[in-house]
Amino acid sequence: MEPVTGTVIFESNDHAPWPTASLAKMMLMLIVAEKIHDGSLKLTDNVTTSAKAAEMGGSQVYLKENETFSLDDMMKAVVVHSANDASVAVAEYYRGLDRGVRRDDEPEGRRARDEGLALLLGERPAAVEGRVGRCRERL
Repeated sequence: MEPVTGTVIFESNDHAPWPTASLAKMMLMLIVAEKIHDGSLKLTDNVTTSAKAAEMGGSQVYLKENETFSLDDMMKAVVVHSANDASVAVAEYYRGLDRGVRRDDEPEGRRARDEGLALLLGERPAAVEGRVGRCRERL
């Protein structure tokens, strides 16, 4: 899509179903990359696994509650293994839930909410597992 006019330049299977959990993880990857670029997150940041993250089902790397890994390692689990547990741990870390700070009012939180990406809003990935969306719906 051309970003200024919104004209679709190329499309392929734009009406085909696509798992929304994967879209949520891609949004998480995008936001983390942007925050690393602007310096507000670092790959060396320590991310602690919450009880909620540890109990995730589906695709996971079997994190245990209170385990701590670098953001770099957590993102590798998200990207390589599509790990729900690591995704939730990173989303919680980004949102500051461990410090009691909510970031829904930030542009990324609004963007995630507008896109319906439950993962970044603290819902269980299982809530979006099995759901499908279509690329054309996201334009």
